[in-house]
Amino acid sequence: MSVCGACEIPIARSGRGRPASYCSNACRQRAHRKRTVAPKATPVRPDRFVGRAADLEFVARALRSARIVTVVGAGGIGKTRLAQELLHHRHPRGEVVRTVDLTSTTDGRDLTEVVADALEVHDGADEELLGTMIRAVGGRRTLLFADNCEHVAEQAALVFTTLLERCPELRILATSRETLRVPGEMVHWLAPLSPEETKELVLNRAGPDAPTEVCDRLDGVPLAVELAARRAEAMPLEEIAAAVHADLASTIEWSYRLLSAREQEVLRRMSVCEGGFGLDAARRVCGGDSVLPIVLGLNTKSLLYRAGSADSTRFRMLESIRRFAFAELAARPDELADAHAGLVRWLAEVSAPIMHPMRARSTSALDTGDAANLAVALRYLEGRPDPDDVRTLLACALARTWRYRGRVDSALRLLSTTLATTTTTEPDSPYRPIALIHRSWFAGLRGDHATAIGDATEAARSADVAVRVRGLNRLAGALVAAERTGTAVLVYRKALALATTPLATAISRQNLAWALVCAGEPQEARAHADRALLEYRTHAQPFECAGVLHTSAAVHLVLGDIDRAGRDLEEALRVAPSDSHQRAWVLEGLAMVAEQTGDPVRAATLLGAAAAHRAHRPVVDTPVWPQWVDDTRVRLSAALTDRSLTAATEHGRKLTPPEVLTLALSPATPDSPLTTREQQIAALLAEGLSNHGIGERLGIATSTVGNVLDRVKQKLGRYSRAELITWHIERGSRRTSARPGPGSPGAPWPGPRRGGW
Repeated sequence: MSVCGACEIPIARSGRGRPASYCSNACRQRAHRKRTVAPKATPVRPDRFVGRAADLEFVARALRSARIVTVVGAGGIGKTRLAQELLHHRHPRGEVVRTVDLTSTTDGRDLTEVVADALEVHDGADEELLGTMIRAVGGRRTLLFADNCEHVAEQAALVFTTLLERCPELRILATSRETLRVPGEMVHWLAPLSPEETKELVLNRAGPDAPTEVCDRLDGVPLAVELAARRAEAMPLEEIAAAVHADLASTIEWSYRLLSAREQEVLRRMSVCEGGFGLDAARRVCGGDSVLPIVLGLNTKSLLYRAGSADSTRFRMLESIRRFAFAELAARPDELADAHAGLVRWLAEVSAPIMHPMRARSTSALDTGDAANLAVALRYLEGRPDPDDVRTLLACALARTWRYRGRVDSALRLLSTTLATTTTTEPDSPYRPIALIHRSWFAGLRGDHATAIGDATEAARSADVAVRVRGLNRLAGALVAAERTGTAVLVYRKALALATTPLATAISRQNLAWALVCAGEPQEARAHADRALLEYRTHAQPFECAGVLHTSAAVHLVLGDIDRAGRDLEEALRVAPSDSHQRAWVLEGLAMVAEQTGDPVRAATLLGAAAAHRAHRPVVDTPVWPQWVDDTRVRLSAALTDRSLTAATEHGRKLTPPEVLTLALSPATPDSPLTTREQQIAALLAEGLSNHGIGERLGIATSTVGNVLDRVKQKLGRYSRAELITWHIERGSRRTSARPGPGSPGAPWPGPRRGGW
């Protein structure tokens, strides 16, 4: 006797033909509706889904091309909510959607039963449960949403693989903290929310008056934001983040308990790295080369995430995970001390090149995130018997990481404290002089010339010749900043005479060339700049040549060799790292070249791009350079109307880095396809004039202006006024209106102002 497939009432067999599957037509229709109508995976959430537009689009597109898609990410990152949003709004009509939450599943048998229950399949007496599922699903278009698969990943992979092989119309959307490794699986790693999305979510959940300052402490984790929003009115800002991280501990502990003992140890030890870490640091902190597969495994399980660039391997923990792991580490004092000691040893090794940068250029392995790690190491060393030389070295390294972030006062305090509270192990130790050189540099930035000169003078007495040469270079730089250029030239000459390595010679020679320019001796400066450039090309990395190329360009600008200056600056722009402070100098130098060659709009645009670069990356200026830039702006103000100057500068500020490169490295004055009259009208349009205003300025009818602009649009293939203005600014076309500015392009380069130099 069989049973009805809808109501499960026994059906008597008639003895003829196929056995009946349903007891009545009504049951047959109910079964058909159940197969073809897709129920919602979960009840619709009343709150708004914020952000994740690109993630939604990617997963939706992936489900159209792959039969199993796994959304992977850390606990609380929003995997389930993303999948729910997708199922509510993006799945095809006519597709059956079934949901299974595997949170409470403990083994393979449980998993099979839970999946079968989600698929509304019941165990048959004569068949295995998996086989029953395969027969029940058959060729029906079905989407199975499997949530929280991480703790049964291996068993889920086996079941899903079998179902996908035997059920051609089945698709699976899974969420997990690690990949399932099912054949054909497409994985989408879910990253934290962006700062803008985090702020929007806080405001949406907690109201428009919510303290958005807490966003920086929540790692972009949606669950953390939701928890913080509930406390926004009841708790002060300082307590919200701590309470949220405590609430997340149970979620993190779930993942932590699934790790092996060695994986747990590595996670604990690496929690000392507050700024993230690379594989070299992991080897030193955890001990042994075998740590690599474990770190990669923790990344796969979403307890670490990749934070480096495309050409570097660097990992970070979400702050909630790091806090949990560090609490576990703190409960093991011996392991905590060993992890800190390993971090100190590694940081000391990679910071060592800053002691003697003039002997050989060695790119430091320190990342920008290691500033936090250096601060951790220095806190650990306080009051410990470790050699003070190590503490001094790490303090200098941390000060250097703050150098171009504008944290001048913080660096000065750190170096002053270090110099006052540490002693060197040997009388001739180079560590104190190096710290003095660093403090001299920062004091100079604050205009404290007495401290800058005093520290550099003491450093220049070092018994170590290499350190002495470095101290002399710093002393001369401090003297130049104090407007004592003549004495600075003498000190630079002494440093050049003492230099014993090719790179030390090149650095001293470059600095001497700049001082000679400031002292009004450009001919001798050119000889030194040319030799320094040759030495840099021979002994330094290409990107390290940007500074000497800038110096060479400055020398040739003063000498009136604008073509050579332009070539040097273009090469410097090509080799300088995109985030280097030197790029601002180079763009400003190219603006000077453009202004001198009669291209004021191009010059103003480049100055705007340089200003934008400075706004995002604090730039340390060399002596006299800011005055040259200001003088160039004055001449541009005379050559352009206020509107043209403002439009070009603002356009430069808005350019992306690739667009800046295209502008800066393109020919300065390409032939224009426009007639003189068309160029005049395009220039006045860029000044912001209307058609009527242009007509009044040029003494022609408004209708004529409109006809000319129509021709210009056709010639250029740009069909709006905004596009025409952009073309005019990008081309760097000189204004040819009927009222030329008072500036005279092509005038001899005025050179630096001599007052005080």
